[in-house]
Amino acid sequence: MSDENEEVAMAECGSCRAIVPIDSSECPECGISFSGVSDEALGECGACNALVPLDSTKCPECGVVFVADDVVDVLRNWMANNKMDVKTLFGRFDTNDDNMIDSSELKDGLLSLNLADLPPSQVDRLIEAIDEDGDSLIDLQELQSIIGGEELEDAEEESVAEEETEEESSLKYNENVLSKVMESSDIDESDKDAFLVFAQDFNADGNEYLKKEELQAAADAWNAQTESEEPETNSVEEELTEEEVEDEESVIEDAEEESDELDDDESDDDESDDEETDDDESDDEETTSEDPTPDELFLTLAEAIAEQGLTIREVFESMDADLDGQISGPELQKGIEDILGDSLPPATVFAILGVIDEDDDGNIDPMELIQSIEKLDLGIESDRPSSEEKGRTSSEIIEQLLSIIDEEDLSLSTAFGNLDDDGNRMVSRDELISKLDGMLAEGLTETEADELIDSMDTDGDGNIDMVEFVTAIEKHEDGIATIDDEEAETVKTFPSEWQSKAMSKKWHDVFWPLIHTSFAILIVGLLVNGLFPLVDGAGGMVELDIRSDYAQTEWQMDDGDIISEGEAYPCDPEIQEGECKNSLTPLAGKALSMPGGFYWDAILLMTLAGVGLIWSLYTHLILAPGWRARVKAMKDVDEERAEVQEAIDEDDSEDEEQVDEEESEEHSEDETDEESKESEDEEFDVGSFVGLEIDGEDYYGTIIEFDDDEGTVVIEEDETGDEIVGYQDEMFIPEE
Repeated sequence: MSDENEEVAMAECGSCRAIVPIDSSECPECGISFSGVSDEALGECGACNALVPLDSTKCPECGVVFVADDVVDVLRNWMANNKMDVKTLFGRFDTNDDNMIDSSELKDGLLSLNLADLPPSQVDRLIEAIDEDGDSLIDLQELQSIIGGEELEDAEEESVAEEETEEESSLKYNENVLSKVMESSDIDESDKDAFLVFAQDFNADGNEYLKKEELQAAADAWNAQTESEEPETNSVEEELTEEEVEDEESVIEDAEEESDELDDDESDDDESDDEETDDDESDDEETTSEDPTPDELFLTLAEAIAEQGLTIREVFESMDADLDGQISGPELQKGIEDILGDSLPPATVFAILGVIDEDDDGNIDPMELIQSIEKLDLGIESDRPSSEEKGRTSSEIIEQLLSIIDEEDLSLSTAFGNLDDDGNRMVSRDELISKLDGMLAEGLTETEADELIDSMDTDGDGNIDMVEFVTAIEKHEDGIATIDDEEAETVKTFPSEWQSKAMSKKWHDVFWPLIHTSFAILIVGLLVNGLFPLVDGAGGMVELDIRSDYAQTEWQMDDGDIISEGEAYPCDPEIQEGECKNSLTPLAGKALSMPGGFYWDAILLMTLAGVGLIWSLYTHLILAPGWRARVKAMKDVDEERAEVQEAIDEDDSEDEEQVDEEESEEHSEDETDEESKESEDEEFDVGSFVGLEIDGEDYYGTIIEFDDDEGTVVIEEDETGDEIVGYQDEMFIPEE
């Protein structure tokens, strides 16, 4: 080589393939240090990233194979060392779960196990060696053939056996019954899975369900086996006497015999008969298994109901086929067959019916079924809980609360005090749930409580104070938003001026009766106008309609003209049907009157008059009394709210000692008010001279009648002698 060539000698970086001077100590591109120069073509191992000659068959660093010829042997040895079967290996390679391994899955799988890093040509070569059917894919059978010969069949048989064993150990049971049996037998919860597997051998009746008796037998055998396996100690308290050991062994033997007898009975009835003859104790157990008592059958039925998650109501409705509210014997038989899958003989069904039928009427009513199942304490619900239903709105809850307040005749302050359990003048979320859950028939859920507090809590502190409580009640009752005094003039309030007049005493006594009478007279007048015409229409032009008592069909006029029926002529009472009587028709006729009958103007006026009469009666007799009651309620709420606000202001301005003194004073004042009210009630009686305030006007007279249900009083006015009806709360003693 010349000096010029030595100056420009270049080499390839084995890491990043960059061209660098041959005498470089590190690569300027990737920064890797050079350990020397190799004349061989190098490649990178896909498993450990080491640089190896391209013609290598195996990585000297990690041992990964680069050619297909050695992969099968390497893979077979790796599986033997890791105790992995072909099926598991196939599952690891088959990443897309299509039950086939393609070239990319095979390459990635071998590389992930650090077994081989094959180029595409070697991968195809390996697949060709394994692929027996020539579809360029490897299935499980092909992989097994190349690696393990006939081991697949054994593995499949073992897998099937495991599945059968798993199916055999999948007997159903009631979770509540299992928990109670394990608790009563002192079996630890951590041993639950092992105990369930152990209990499979105690399925005495051979069905797919473990009853309580079978679980209890398994628990007894479990405890006996556990105690027998414990190492003996020198402690006197833990030593077992020979008699206890014999008892435990007897329990195990009995349980095993019961299981063996069941298997023998299912496989060979003759062998079961022989065993019954040879062993009296086994015979008793077999008889018990084949002929359970009605109580045991009913327990089995109830456990199946609990296992299927049915409610008592659903069971009753499914059995009551004729919807007569009773379950008969045939209906019970069909229901048992649907639930248990067993068709019991009629005698057995009626024996079960006798367990449930407490009144011995031969049928089962809903209460009998509920009581019988609840006695078993299996946790079966009588009906679906109401929490599954859609929750109530805050408005509905307030409406129910108001109904309770009205029924118990409570004031809003008293009702708030009942909710305020700790007396801090705030109702918290917990207090609301605790109190309303007991007061409301349907209780109160946490979600409903949160929504109710959100609707009432205007200051956002998470609690409801007295003002917020009263405000929410007022909004619900009146439908009127609370507004500031400055805005009150711009908002339409109740009652309006027209409403005040409509519910006043003057309108009640004078105007409403006149309005009713006017509409009624108009309707009667229009009926008379159409049915009994009073207007004389003689000489008016009408169509000839000859009276029925005339035989002729034409009429000769005085001027000699002959008029046929249907032609117009000056009406003559002697020949015209109806004697020329007309009805007034100010709008519908060509003249002010037309031949008697109903025309569209009369029908329209009668319709309007009828609607007007209905409106006036409805407003007078229904709306006006409601408005009066609403005004009274608003007045009561305003007064109560003012008292509450005043009490809160006083509480904020005084310390705790002053509050205590004030509460005692308020208590004494309440007693005084009650006494004064009682004395006032005693002063008012029939014959007493009182004053009565109605719509801002005062009336004086003598009481003639009380209506305590409606809260009204009737007085005879002193000046006019008229009877006046008002509310008892509006009475007062006149000043002398």
